[in-house]
Amino acid sequence: MASVSSRPGCGARFRERSSGSLYRTNDFGGKALITSPTSDDWGNHYVVPDGSLARFPDQPYVCMN
Repeated sequence: MASVSSRPGCGARFRERSSGSLYRTNDFGGKALITSPTSDDWGNHYVVPDGSLARFPDQPYVCMN
């Protein structure tokens, strides 16, 4: 477990269990709402417990890699 990052990689997509909104993580430890999700976004995302995304502030989507 020590090798597991506490922060998801940039571009990871998440949805809380009871939500219909998808978010993408950024390089700064934040999240951005995906306003026009594609079928790829819906097909490749993680479902997390409700409230899990609250610790990530809303920020613009920026990946530096």
